[in-house]
Amino acid sequence: LAFIRSTALSGLDALNLLPVVLLLLGGFFLIGFELVVSNQRSPQMEGVRRMISVFFFLNSAIAAGILFFLLNLDLSLFGGMLAISAFTHMGTLMLALVGLGTILIATPFHTEVSHGGEYYPLLFFAESGMALMVHANDLILFFVALELMSLSLYVLISSKQDRPIFAEGSLK
Repeated sequence: LAFIRSTALSGLDALNLLPVVLLLLGGFFLIGFELVVSNQRSPQMEGVRRMISVFFFLNSAIAAGILFFLLNLDLSLFGGMLAISAFTHMGTLMLALVGLGTILIATPFHTEVSHGGEYYPLLFFAESGMALMVHANDLILFFVALELMSLSLYVLISSKQDRPIFAEGSLK
């Protein structure tokens, strides 16, 4: 019972995890969105997917920026597994901005090659794995975050099968 009380999240603790939670919610929301509109492969739907992705990455960047500039706390959550500090908020802010830039740079690539709807959720899960690695204060959490990131990136690499180098990269 004492362990349950020590791992309970207060409102401030949950607020500090908001950027990472927004990245995970963005991935899950896009998977649900893809289930609803999976049979529509039009350029308009690709634009909607892109706008939803930009919305979630921008919200994650804004949340990380606000937490970095307003709350300079040093916290340890979940029995010391997660570390919250100005460094982790800055790392999450930079990762969210890199994800936003990735979406904007990948726009010409998606006009010539259509992957369907798996690109954006996999990008979100890879980014959330990176953000969890920044927050990791325990080797087990670091390994789980590394696996989340690497598996998402392997699937992203293997999604384009017309060249052998992509298939070789996904097998490694």
